[in-house]
Amino acid sequence: MTSLRQLAATGDAQSFAAAYTGSADADLLFAALTNRDEDARAAIAGQLIADGADAAAVQEGQSTLSVLLGAHQRLGAGDGELAQRLIDAGADVNFRERRGELVMHLAAKTRADDDEDRRSLYQAFFSSPRLDLSLPVNESRDKTIGQWLHGTCERVPDKRQVLAEFLADAG
Repeated sequence: MTSLRQLAATGDAQSFAAAYTGSADADLLFAALTNRDEDARAAIAGQLIADGADAAAVQEGQSTLSVLLGAHQRLGAGDGELAQRLIDAGADVNFRERRGELVMHLAAKTRADDDEDRRSLYQAFFSSPRLDLSLPVNESRDKTIGQWLHGTCERVPDKRQVLAEFLADAG
């Protein structure tokens, strides 16, 4: 028999919904955020957030945002909206994960088929009044995350135009 946690992590939305009793918790949310099926990930995690799973939870040095952004090779079509839901529900946009990287750093490094695909992800971060671009990019560098982001835009301007727009608006 497949556990509910396993269904959240590897199942489709319909299979999860059939077994789900409405008892949302952070363990299920973390599992759902690792689901490789981007449609299932969005549907299952979205349901858990709506049902009150703790979006601000931290487990083993990872936050919900760091799991969403670090568990997948590419940005899923619904991941920007999912990040927005996590942030709206209390996920820390300034969280530093166990390897020392800020979640904004992870967001900028997330691969996407097209730069425009990142727009909703950047919107989620930059719309938060809590985003602090003056934090050190990681524990071993003197640069701030804002400086690092600007440098990334300068190094690969054709692949970071959307980020450059958000940075320009942020001042």
